[in-house]
Amino acid sequence: MMNPQIVINTTIDKVENVLVYIKNCSFQQVKEYKISGKTLFDKIKIQEILKELSKMKGRYIYVIESVGDNSLIKHIYETFSSFNNSEEGNELKISKFNENTSNTIYVGTSKALKTRLNQHFGYANKTTYSLHLIRWFPKNIDLTLGIYKVSTDNKLGIELIEQTIWDMKKPQFGKRSGL
Repeated sequence: MMNPQIVINTTIDKVENVLVYIKNCSFQQVKEYKISGKTLFDKIKIQEILKELSKMKGRYIYVIESVGDNSLIKHIYETFSSFNNSEEGNELKISKFNENTSNTIYVGTSKALKTRLNQHFGYANKTTYSLHLIRWFPKNIDLTLGIYKVSTDNKLGIELIEQTIWDMKKPQFGKRSGL
């Protein structure tokens, strides 16, 4: 039989350990890319960005945001909704659409930035859940891609930081972590 108090105490110990990791870690933006609508659809230029990202080792948090005013958010929503109802939209595995009115498109974390962002840009396998931006994103909207380094290897700590960013930014796409 399991002792409930031991379970509670062990859980408290784990949470306290994660807090120590978070209190002692640094979190900083290491790179920001400005990606014009034209650049997004230029595979050679995107490959240059991905080549640079392939040199980054460790786990990073990334934030993809649209540049512009609220009318662009509506345009993104309408463009995606139309695409999502099309035959191609039904065939792709696109990240969950949250219908939030935020200029933040997506918040994620990865140890393999090049691979993951290649999927989001839409130059990789169509069967992986991602944004597949080149398939539907409006060509007249610019993006920023912020890359952030967290100086801890504690997976729960990184996930909590990512979740906090997700809660603050309320991205249009993706899932909040399951914590």
